[in-house]
Amino acid sequence: AVANGAPGRAGGGRGGTSCIVVADAAGNGLSLVQSVFHQFGCAVLDPGSGILLNNRMMGFTNDPLLPNAVAPGKRPSHTLNPVLVLDDDRLRYLLATPGGPSQTMTNVQLLTNLVDRGMELTAAIDAPRWSVDLDGGLLLEAGFDADVRARLAALGFDAAPSAGALFFGSMKVIEVLPNGVLCGAADTRREACAVGA
Repeated sequence: AVANGAPGRAGGGRGGTSCIVVADAAGNGLSLVQSVFHQFGCAVLDPGSGILLNNRMMGFTNDPLLPNAVAPGKRPSHTLNPVLVLDDDRLRYLLATPGGPSQTMTNVQLLTNLVDRGMELTAAIDAPRWSVDLDGGLLLEAGFDADVRARLAALGFDAAPSAGALFFGSMKVIEVLPNGVLCGAADTRREACAVGA
Protein backbone atom coordinates (compact mmCIF):
# COMPACT_ATOMS: atom_id res chain seq x y z
CA ALA A 1 0.00 0.00 0.00
CA VAL A 2 1.16 3.51 -0.74
CA ALA A 3 -0.49 6.41 1.06
CA ASN A 4 -0.19 9.96 2.33
CA GLY A 5 -2.15 12.67 4.04
CA ALA A 6 -2.04 16.43 3.69
CA PRO A 7 -3.74 17.92 6.74
CA GLY A 8 -5.32 21.36 6.64
CA ARG A 9 -3.47 24.29 8.16
CA ALA A 10 -4.77 25.45 11.52
CA GLY A 11 -6.76 28.63 11.09
CA GLY A 12 -6.64 28.39 7.29
CA GLY A 13 -9.42 27.68 4.86
CA ARG A 14 -7.64 24.81 3.13
CA GLY A 15 -8.43 21.20 3.83
CA GLY A 16 -6.50 18.22 2.68
CA THR A 17 -6.38 15.38 0.22
CA SER A 18 -5.28 11.85 0.98
CA CYS A 19 -4.44 9.14 -1.51
CA ILE A 20 -3.96 5.41 -1.24
CA VAL A 21 -3.15 2.76 -3.82
CA VAL A 22 -3.35 -0.92 -2.90
CA ALA A 23 -2.75 -4.12 -4.87
CA ASP A 24 -2.63 -7.81 -3.98
CA ALA A 25 -1.08 -10.96 -5.42
CA ALA A 26 -4.43 -12.03 -6.91
CA GLY A 27 -4.40 -9.08 -9.34
CA ASN A 28 -6.85 -6.86 -7.46
CA GLY A 29 -6.15 -3.18 -7.03
CA LEU A 30 -7.56 0.08 -5.70
CA SER A 31 -6.60 3.67 -6.38
CA LEU A 32 -8.41 6.16 -4.14
CA VAL A 33 -8.30 9.93 -3.71
CA GLN A 34 -10.24 11.37 -0.77
CA SER A 35 -10.59 15.09 -0.15
CA VAL A 36 -12.77 17.33 2.00
CA PHE A 37 -11.34 20.33 0.08
CA HIS A 38 -11.86 23.13 2.62
CA GLN A 39 -10.94 22.56 6.23
CA PHE A 40 -14.39 21.37 7.25
CA GLY A 41 -15.71 20.41 3.82
CA CYS A 42 -19.23 21.70 3.41
CA ALA A 43 -19.58 21.76 7.22
CA VAL A 44 -22.13 18.93 7.19
CA LEU A 45 -21.49 15.81 9.24
CA ASP A 46 -23.60 12.71 8.60
CA PRO A 47 -24.86 11.77 12.09
CA GLY A 48 -25.20 8.08 11.25
CA SER A 49 -21.66 7.50 10.01
CA GLY A 50 -19.68 10.45 11.35
CA ILE A 51 -18.48 11.19 7.81
CA LEU A 52 -17.73 14.84 7.07
CA LEU A 53 -19.12 15.69 3.63
CA ASN A 54 -16.79 17.43 1.21
CA ASN A 55 -17.40 20.58 -0.82
CA ARG A 56 -15.68 19.47 -4.02
CA MET A 57 -18.69 20.73 -6.01
CA MET A 58 -17.08 24.18 -5.71
CA GLY A 59 -15.16 23.19 -8.86
CA PHE A 60 -18.36 23.12 -10.88
CA THR A 61 -20.81 25.82 -11.94
CA ASN A 62 -24.46 26.17 -12.93
CA ASP A 63 -23.60 28.82 -15.54
CA PRO A 64 -24.14 27.05 -18.91
CA LEU A 65 -21.71 29.45 -20.61
CA LEU A 66 -18.74 28.29 -18.56
CA PRO A 67 -16.73 25.18 -19.54
CA ASN A 68 -17.22 23.34 -16.24
CA ALA A 69 -20.98 23.72 -16.12
CA VAL A 70 -22.91 20.77 -14.70
CA ALA A 71 -25.39 19.51 -17.29
CA PRO A 72 -27.11 16.25 -18.31
CA GLY A 73 -24.82 13.94 -20.27
CA LYS A 74 -21.76 16.13 -19.60
CA ARG A 75 -18.58 15.05 -17.83
CA PRO A 76 -17.17 18.20 -16.19
CA SER A 77 -13.48 18.35 -15.37
CA HIS A 78 -12.52 17.50 -11.81
CA THR A 79 -9.25 17.42 -9.89
CA LEU A 80 -9.76 14.06 -8.15
CA ASN A 81 -8.28 11.57 -10.59
CA PRO A 82 -7.20 8.17 -9.27
CA VAL A 83 -5.72 6.06 -12.07
CA LEU A 84 -5.64 2.34 -12.93
CA VAL A 85 -3.69 1.32 -16.03
CA LEU A 86 -4.39 -2.06 -17.63
CA ASP A 87 -2.13 -4.02 -19.97
CA ASP A 88 -3.94 -6.88 -21.74
CA ASP A 89 -6.69 -6.83 -19.08
CA ARG A 90 -4.15 -7.09 -16.24
CA LEU A 91 -3.30 -4.32 -13.79
CA ARG A 92 -0.04 -2.61 -14.72
CA TYR A 93 0.00 0.68 -12.74
CA LEU A 94 -2.06 2.14 -9.90
CA LEU A 95 -1.46 5.77 -9.06
CA ALA A 96 -2.90 8.76 -7.26
CA THR A 97 -1.77 12.20 -6.17
CA PRO A 98 -3.05 15.14 -4.16
CA GLY A 99 -2.41 18.62 -5.51
CA GLY A 100 -5.66 20.38 -6.38
CA PRO A 101 -5.73 21.53 -10.01
CA SER A 102 -2.31 19.97 -10.68
CA GLN A 103 -3.52 16.40 -10.16
CA THR A 104 -4.36 15.75 -13.80
CA MET A 105 -1.07 17.29 -14.99
CA THR A 106 0.95 15.28 -12.45
CA ASN A 107 -0.77 12.03 -13.47
CA VAL A 108 -0.12 12.66 -17.17
CA GLN A 109 3.56 13.44 -16.57
CA LEU A 110 4.06 10.30 -14.51
CA LEU A 111 2.28 8.12 -17.07
CA THR A 112 4.39 9.69 -19.83
CA ASN A 113 7.55 8.85 -17.88
CA LEU A 114 6.46 5.26 -17.21
CA VAL A 115 4.67 4.26 -20.42
CA ASP A 116 6.20 6.43 -23.15
CA ARG A 117 9.72 6.88 -21.78
CA GLY A 118 10.00 3.47 -20.08
CA MET A 119 11.47 4.99 -16.92
CA GLU A 120 11.99 3.00 -13.73
CA LEU A 121 9.34 3.72 -11.08
CA THR A 122 11.29 5.93 -8.66
CA ALA A 123 13.06 7.79 -11.49
CA ALA A 124 9.68 8.51 -13.09
CA ILE A 125 8.37 9.91 -9.80
CA ASP A 126 11.52 11.95 -9.04
CA ALA A 127 11.75 13.53 -12.51
CA PRO A 128 11.16 17.31 -12.52
CA ARG A 129 7.60 18.41 -13.22
CA TRP A 130 5.87 21.38 -14.75
CA SER A 131 2.56 22.80 -13.61
CA VAL A 132 0.50 25.98 -13.65
CA ASP A 133 -0.36 28.32 -10.80
CA LEU A 134 -3.89 29.46 -9.97
CA ASP A 135 -3.59 32.30 -12.50
CA GLY A 136 -2.49 29.95 -15.30
CA GLY A 137 1.20 30.89 -15.09
CA LEU A 138 3.67 28.17 -16.06
CA LEU A 139 5.78 26.70 -13.23
CA LEU A 140 8.87 24.52 -13.57
CA GLU A 141 10.56 22.55 -10.84
CA ALA A 142 14.33 22.63 -10.48
CA GLY A 143 15.96 20.01 -12.66
CA PHE A 144 14.86 21.22 -16.08
CA ASP A 145 17.75 22.24 -18.32
CA ALA A 146 18.29 26.00 -18.66
CA ASP A 147 17.68 25.71 -22.39
CA VAL A 148 14.12 24.48 -21.69
CA ARG A 149 13.35 27.77 -19.92
CA ALA A 150 15.04 29.70 -22.73
CA ARG A 151 13.05 27.89 -25.43
CA LEU A 152 9.80 28.46 -23.51
CA ALA A 153 10.66 32.16 -23.13
CA ALA A 154 11.26 32.37 -26.88
CA LEU A 155 7.73 31.03 -27.37
CA GLY A 156 6.34 33.70 -25.03
CA PHE A 157 6.02 31.58 -21.87
CA ASP A 158 7.41 33.04 -18.67
CA ALA A 159 8.28 29.79 -16.89
CA ALA A 160 8.80 30.69 -13.26
CA PRO A 161 11.05 28.37 -11.27
CA SER A 162 9.12 26.95 -8.34
CA ALA A 163 9.44 24.40 -5.57
CA GLY A 164 7.16 22.63 -3.14
CA ALA A 165 4.41 20.11 -3.55
CA LEU A 166 1.38 22.39 -3.80
CA PHE A 167 1.44 22.53 -7.59
CA PHE A 168 3.55 19.44 -8.33
CA GLY A 169 1.59 16.73 -6.53
CA SER A 170 2.91 13.78 -4.56
CA MET A 171 2.62 10.51 -6.45
CA LYS A 172 1.76 7.19 -4.83
CA VAL A 173 2.34 4.38 -7.32
CA ILE A 174 2.24 0.59 -7.55
CA GLU A 175 3.67 -1.12 -10.60
CA VAL A 176 2.65 -4.70 -11.33
CA LEU A 177 5.52 -6.34 -13.21
CA PRO A 178 4.74 -8.90 -15.95
CA ASN A 179 5.77 -11.71 -13.54
CA GLY A 180 3.22 -10.47 -10.96
CA VAL A 181 5.74 -8.88 -8.58
CA LEU A 182 4.38 -5.68 -6.99
CA CYS A 183 6.65 -2.63 -6.77
CA GLY A 184 5.55 0.41 -4.77
CA ALA A 185 7.01 3.89 -4.47
CA ALA A 186 5.96 7.18 -2.94
CA ASP A 187 6.89 10.75 -3.79
CA THR A 188 9.29 12.70 -1.56
CA ARG A 189 7.55 16.01 -2.34
CA ARG A 190 5.19 15.41 0.59
CA GLU A 191 4.98 13.05 3.52
CA ALA A 192 4.21 9.65 2.01
CA CYS A 193 5.29 6.02 2.25
CA ALA A 194 5.27 2.70 0.45
CA VAL A 195 4.63 -0.49 2.46
CA GLY A 196 4.65 -4.15 1.47
CA ALA A 197 2.88 -6.74 3.59
